[in-house]
Amino acid sequence: MVRDFEYGGSGGTRMADDPPKNISVVLHGIFSILLLTLSLTLIATSVYNIVKVNSAALPLVYSGPSFFHSATRLGILGVCLGVALALFYVALGMVLTGGRRRISIVLAIVVVTAQFIAFVLMLFLAVSTLLVAAVPLRSAVDAYWADSWSQTVATAPDDVCGLERSLGCRGYRNDQCEACTPAEAAAGGCTVALRRVCAPCVGGSTAGGRGCVREIEVLTRRWFEPLGIVASVLAGLLLIHMLLICLV
Repeated sequence: MVRDFEYGGSGGTRMADDPPKNISVVLHGIFSILLLTLSLTLIATSVYNIVKVNSAALPLVYSGPSFFHSATRLGILGVCLGVALALFYVALGMVLTGGRRRISIVLAIVVVTAQFIAFVLMLFLAVSTLLVAAVPLRSAVDAYWADSWSQTVATAPDDVCGLERSLGCRGYRNDQCEACTPAEAAAGGCTVALRRVCAPCVGGSTAGGRGCVREIEVLTRRWFEPLGIVASVLAGLLLIHMLLICLV
């Protein structure tokens, strides 16, 4: 077969029928850029989660194992996954821009294996964070905050008083401290059961029957939902990219 050649100004030669850059490499490059961007977004939302979970917004202490206590470490997993994925896709992008016309079998196996591991971890992160923020497991989250509330009333009642003032509520559950006003609690006039959940706050919140549970639920959802959404999108795109590598 006879091939025509074009001569460049520098004296080099190029075959005129050289094929254009393989469309699959371009497609994988686009996915790499998209996944890199989302990996950086995951890092940002994970840092936000870590900062908020460990902030003084809810100064409630808890000693003991629980589902939610473990979930407070999900932000750390998000940062680790985000950094690992970002570095992985930077490296993959460098490989794809190195003049390759297609992805070799060996490279495809390495990439798909790494993506599968990342997909499993990302799916775990997405499901866990969304369950924390969603209704089905609210009982587990509620039990954690209820126990934390009681422990903080016993060990650091001033923190509970400050929280009640900032949120405009009294007690953890609605109507929980209606029969135990801040003044009565400070004077020791409430029952033992009420003193466990109603902090003795001099000049404390007079919200009456409005408990703090609703505000705490809103804050919890606000801290975990963005992380779960980003992780879900990343898991879906990782799966799609794996399939593209196998098929294209």
